[in-house]
Amino acid sequence: STLRLLRQQIEGKGLELRFENLSKRESIQAEGRRIRQVLMNLLSNAAKFTNQGHVSLRIDDLSGEDFLRIRVEDTGIGVSTEDQKKLFQPFFQVDHGPSRKHQGTGLGLAISLRTVELHGGRIELESTPGKGSCFTVLLPFEAKTSDLPADGTRKTGRRPDTLMRKTKPDPAPAASGPPPRKTSVRVLLVDDVEDNRTYLVDFLRDRGFQVEVADNGISALQQVSEQIPDIILLDIHMPVMNGVNVLRCLRAMPETRELPVIAMSASVMGQDRDLCREIGASAFLPKPYKTKELMEEFGRLLDPDYIAQGGEGE
Repeated sequence: STLRLLRQQIEGKGLELRFENLSKRESIQAEGRRIRQVLMNLLSNAAKFTNQGHVSLRIDDLSGEDFLRIRVEDTGIGVSTEDQKKLFQPFFQVDHGPSRKHQGTGLGLAISLRTVELHGGRIELESTPGKGSCFTVLLPFEAKTSDLPADGTRKTGRRPDTLMRKTKPDPAPAASGPPPRKTSVRVLLVDDVEDNRTYLVDFLRDRGFQVEVADNGISALQQVSEQIPDIILLDIHMPVMNGVNVLRCLRAMPETRELPVIAMSASVMGQDRDLCREIGASAFLPKPYKTKELMEEFGRLLDPDYIAQGGEGE
């Protein structure tokens, strides 16, 4: 699992991973997958910027307030007061030295802050250069999950410890053989119109594709940060974060710079096509389009050995 890989990342650097859950509350109303991703982003960054010492996760209840408190602390390089104001900007570079040893923060902290704020919470930072950092996430027990953009994740009441049930160091996984051969293409479909998502999901799954969905740009980037798909179908006009900004973020990251992205738009104006091409779309399809055209783009952009045969469509 991703958490096992994170444990390997931390202990593989010779760091100690500490975990303590002192919360006495029975449950918290939150989007579990989103909050776990916030913790993963904070822990991953702590490991990235720490070369010796420890990375710790502590969960407890904030005295006098109806908040769950999650603290991620490290003994890493720390962040100056000036840089703390910019730290949650996408791709902020923490290490400014000429012999820079650390990469930037990527999208993780920016997405984490947005996710926590959508839950009605906040993130606080205490840091001293050369000594380390402590990120504190404060989440209300009755989060306003109705304000969250939907992405298919169920809203459930969970005990706080279930959000990190695998974060506590567990036995190292047994050595495994080579990964299984890829059998179908992983598609991320990003569209805010439910009817569009339903139709395309059915169409693609019937042809052997693995399909995940997101209905806004923030959700799409969160999913990409967890697992990079083989191709993205990206609607341009969406709430929360539009497709243009998603595409810019994807092309700014080395891991997704060459990822096939098919931009889609119902706009009759030519500006959408030109802008998408300019910022790096692999293809552009105006809505409405024929599924035959979609499959032709799949065939052009992906390894034909992995493409399931698509129909003519309408």
